[in-house]
Amino acid sequence: MIRSAALVTLAAVVALAVGCSKKADDKAKLQGEWTITEVELPDMPANEKRGLEQFKELNVNVSGDRVTIRHPNERGRVAVYFTISATKTPKEIDSTEATVSLDDKEDRDEHLEVRGIYKFEGDELVLALPLGKGKDLPRPTEFKPSANAEKGHAVLVFHLKKKK
Repeated sequence: MIRSAALVTLAAVVALAVGCSKKADDKAKLQGEWTITEVELPDMPANEKRGLEQFKELNVNVSGDRVTIRHPNERGRVAVYFTISATKTPKEIDSTEATVSLDDKEDRDEHLEVRGIYKFEGDELVLALPLGKGKDLPRPTEFKPSANAEKGHAVLVFHLKKKK
C-alpha cells in the first residue's frame, strides 16, 4: 500500500517535472525578436482585410513573460504580459495585462485578456488569436481563420519567424 502510494507520488512528480520542463522549453523558444511572415485572414470585406494585413509590418519582441509590439513607421508600442500552457492540446497562450504607449502617454488595461493557441512548426511560431469587440472572446480551437459576423469576432492565424 505504501509502496503504491509512493509510486503514484513519484509518477505525479515526474509528470509535473516533464510538464514544467516542456513549459520552460516553449518559453525559452519564444524569447527573442520575431517577424510576422503571414497573416491568415477569414473571409471578410476587402476594406477590413487591408487594415489587418498591416500586422505583417509589426516588430514583435518577447522578453521573459512580456511581448512588446511596435510598428516601424509609428511612435508608441503595445506591451502584453502572457502565460502559456504547454501541456494542453492545443497549447494555450493568454495575455494577462496590456500597456499601450503613444506619444509619451501610457494607458494600462489590466483587464485585457486574449486567449489563444500556439504551436511550433520547425523554426516557425504559429498563433491563432481571437479578434473582436468585447471581453471573453472564445479561445480558438484550431489553427484556421474564421469570422462570426453575428457575434462580432474573428480568428486570425499568425505565422512568425525568429530574426537571426
